[in-house]
Amino acid sequence: MAVPYHEQMHTAIWTWIREYSNSPTEAMMFVNPSAILILTEIISRIPHENPTWHPNAVVPSYLSSNWNINIMGTFSEQMCTVAEHLHRTGQQQMISWYDMKRILQYYVSDAKEYIEHIKSLGWNNHQLNSYFGLNLNDLNFPPLNHPTIVNQLLWSRYLTGTRIFHPTENPLHSGEMFVIEPLARGEEYWGPRVSEDILLGIQEEVIFYNPGGQEGDQETSKKKEALKKIQAIVDEVSDDIGDGGYLKLMNVMKELWQS
Repeated sequence: MAVPYHEQMHTAIWTWIREYSNSPTEAMMFVNPSAILILTEIISRIPHENPTWHPNAVVPSYLSSNWNINIMGTFSEQMCTVAEHLHRTGQQQMISWYDMKRILQYYVSDAKEYIEHIKSLGWNNHQLNSYFGLNLNDLNFPPLNHPTIVNQLLWSRYLTGTRIFHPTENPLHSGEMFVIEPLARGEEYWGPRVSEDILLGIQEEVIFYNPGGQEGDQETSKKKEALKKIQAIVDEVSDDIGDGGYLKLMNVMKELWQS
């Protein structure tokens, strides 16, 4: 069964980001390139895209060999190759550049919140290295103000780790700074999570606005039409809202859509 977002797509994105950050030639455009900075730069270079039901939508620009976007070296080419393979083999639904932009915005928001929570603990590099199992040998740099340790925390969270650390909302009350979720090697996690948080409902949206699909009752139709207009407005001002605010609005929209 084809999923909205496959774990291999997630792995391809973060593998590319790690390789890019470790390449002196590619990353020389940045000063101390962190994964968050690289993600933000990629997002800024993806042209504004619309979902298929958007009033201004033309032809959906799906990730494929026909829709490469000249951004950040090989990012577009590699992502299109993986997405096309997963779709051709029936593992993943087609992903548009609109969806990719939302996925990357999700990662930026999640990564920022994760790092800010860790910063609030006031731990030094030795404590971070030990608690998160980063296996760093050289710890002689400012704590969490250097991309080396920030990137290692993010590689562990999104790419190499076998534990997911969920920040607790009230660590002073519970006595625990994180709720730790162990993962088996190779176990899927981010694919289903991103599908649930960001991409869930895309099929329903497309079916509803497909002239050949079944129409809902009049009340449902009015609600969906109103949500469509709100979505269009939010998309137009997404750059002014910021990643965090945009994702919060998207979550509210998703809840309303499913209600």
